[in-house]
Amino acid sequence: MVDANTRSDERQTVDSFGFRIPCRKFSFTINVTRDRRLPVVDEFVLRMLKLFDRLPVQRIRQFFGFTDREIEIVMRELVERNHVVLEGDFVRLLPAADEMFEASPDGLPRIIAVEPWRESIWFELLAKSILPADRVTAFRHLIEVKPNRREISVPTDYARDAFSQNFYEYVRTVKRVPDLDSMHLYSISHVEPGGYGTWCTEPLTNSHSLMAQELKRSTGAS
Repeated sequence: MVDANTRSDERQTVDSFGFRIPCRKFSFTINVTRDRRLPVVDEFVLRMLKLFDRLPVQRIRQFFGFTDREIEIVMRELVERNHVVLEGDFVRLLPAADEMFEASPDGLPRIIAVEPWRESIWFELLAKSILPADRVTAFRHLIEVKPNRREISVPTDYARDAFSQNFYEYVRTVKRVPDLDSMHLYSISHVEPGGYGTWCTEPLTNSHSLMAQELKRSTGAS
């Protein structure tokens, strides 16, 4: 019996349902670029040369308060990285360093490093969306949702496009990279279809009644 004082809109959990959603794994070989800041001194030297194009080395030394030995080390490292060229007592910015400014969204010179990644991604076979891998398993007590026969495969091109479109969300939720603005998907060099599995949903209660009814209807569960 329901107490008369109980609010009519109060929900009570009567039962719960878990579902097994069919899915398939794909292995991706990708190249990711990561923007990195230069050391402070190197960045300021390049920014000065960006403004003036060509400066006396001794003027830069005096600006930073360096010794002759210290400015020699700074210049040697910049020359070795192909950022500047020494012309007698002067130093000039090279095109490679100039491009570091043009490719940067904030106008500061940045090093762009390319990192190869190999990732295994699960796609569910109903809406063909990317799944978290932590619930890909095979609990037999859950209700199985079977796709239509024409939906049992995920085309490789679809998986490639879906991963490209969801790259930042994947990096944020799975890779947990805090600085998303520093990372970019440079290329997807290979996609390899893998095995099939089952993704387990969170239990659905009567508070999710509409979703539960739709899934139960698709499975024929009573």
